[in-house]
Amino acid sequence: GFAPENPFSKIDVKRNSTILFADDSDDEVIIVESAFEQAGWNAPLMRVANGKEAIAYLEGKGNYVDRKKFPYPLFLLLDLWMPGVGGLEVLKWIRSSPIHRRLPVFVLTSEAAGAMAKRVYDLGANSLLAKPKNFEETVKMAEGLKSYLGVIQLPPSPE
Repeated sequence: GFAPENPFSKIDVKRNSTILFADDSDDEVIIVESAFEQAGWNAPLMRVANGKEAIAYLEGKGNYVDRKKFPYPLFLLLDLWMPGVGGLEVLKWIRSSPIHRRLPVFVLTSEAAGAMAKRVYDLGANSLLAKPKNFEETVKMAEGLKSYLGVIQLPPSPE
């Protein structure tokens, strides 16, 4: 039969389809960037190394004032354990902000079970992703996120 075109299958180019990745591990960042590339993402991955930088990026302050260079992200891929301001604090800050509270936040953690899962969802994460154990799993995660974003309606950018 006739299948109508999914209106959400095209990522909002006006939003520049940038992904913000907050993680303090350089090795992890290299693996995730390569995996996203291999999964066919054509979206740039912007990396911040801690929660303080993630907040500055979202607010467009400090080093992140230039929105052409640092566009508002499609979503935030958030590591929980970072020095200084950690992922949980960033999540609390985002969800309490009238401007940023709709930003999709996908939390990446090695503690994906039990109490931590409850805590992360209670704070308003959209999804909790178990940190992949190897490159192949990281590619699968990137492909899964790509499929997921192809079928959902993302909130409009606050800008």
